[in-house]
Amino acid sequence: MENQESPSHILILGYQISRVTLRSIMRYGSRLLAITTIVFTLIKMYQANEQNIATQRQTLMIQKNIAVTTKTHRHLTSQIEGIVEKMSTQSIGQFPENLVEINRLFRRSKRKLHILADVPCYGQFSSPAEYNRYRDFLLFNNKDDSLEIQMVTYGSEKRTEKSRQQFEAAMRDKGGFEKWKVDRKQKILNYLSKHRSEITFEKLQPLHFYNLLERNNSKLATSLRENLNFRETEKFDLPMFIWISDDKEAIFSLINFPNNSTEVAFKTIDKNLVAVLDSIFVGIYKNSN
Repeated sequence: MENQESPSHILILGYQISRVTLRSIMRYGSRLLAITTIVFTLIKMYQANEQNIATQRQTLMIQKNIAVTTKTHRHLTSQIEGIVEKMSTQSIGQFPENLVEINRLFRRSKRKLHILADVPCYGQFSSPAEYNRYRDFLLFNNKDDSLEIQMVTYGSEKRTEKSRQQFEAAMRDKGGFEKWKVDRKQKILNYLSKHRSEITFEKLQPLHFYNLLERNNSKLATSLRENLNFRETEKFDLPMFIWISDDKEAIFSLINFPNNSTEVAFKTIDKNLVAVLDSIFVGIYKNSN
C-alpha cells in the first residue's frame, strides 16, 4: 500500500487550521493563555482603578456641593435669625416659658424697671428655677439703688381669687383636682417640701394649695416693700402683665379670658408700643398703694 500524504490543513469546528498553526498552538497555547489572562487582568484592574478614581472625584464633588449647600443654608439661617431678631415685636410663648425672657430683660436693665403682674411670686409653682432667678433679682441685685424698680401686683384678696381661677381652670382641663394632683405628684411634693408645708400630698386639697401660694406671695410682698417701690391693688382687673426696661423694651403677657388659665407673651422694642404699655403701668401704679 502506498503511503498517503497527510493533508496540510485540518477542519476544526468548521474552520481550516494548518497543521503548523495547530502544532504552535499546542506548543505555546498554555503560555499564550496565561499571558492573555494576565493582560485581561491588567486591563480589568486599570478599568477598575479608573472607575475608582471617577467615583472618588464624584464623591469629592458631592461633598463639595454638600459643603457649599450647608454653608449657604447656615448663611440663610443666620440672615433669617437676624431679621427675626430685628423685628420690633415677637412672640415668646406661653406662661411659664416667658419667664426665661423676663429674667433676661431684668439682667439688661440699667436705669429703670416697671413690673405689673398678678402676684409677687410669679411662676413659683409652674417654673421654680426661673422663679428663683426672678425673685433673687428683685431682692438682691440692686444693692446700690442704681436701678429704679417700681412694681404693682394684686393685693392678697385679689391674688387668692385670681390664683383660684387660674388653677381651677387648669384642673378642669385635666379632669379635676385629684387627677391634676396625681399627674404633678413629684412637682407638688417638691413644692410642699421646699415651703415646709404641714399638709401631706395625700391630704392636700385645693384650699390648702391656694393658701400656701398666698402665704408665699404675702411673705415676698413684705420683703419687696422694703427693697423697692412696691404697691398692691384690689381695685382693678389687670388688662395684661407688663415688664418694661429702661423705656426701651418690654414684655407683655395677654391673659386668656374668661377662664384666666393661659398667658401668651410677647417682647417688643417698638417705641410707640413700649410707651403705651408704660402709660398703662403708670396709671395703675398711681392708683395703687
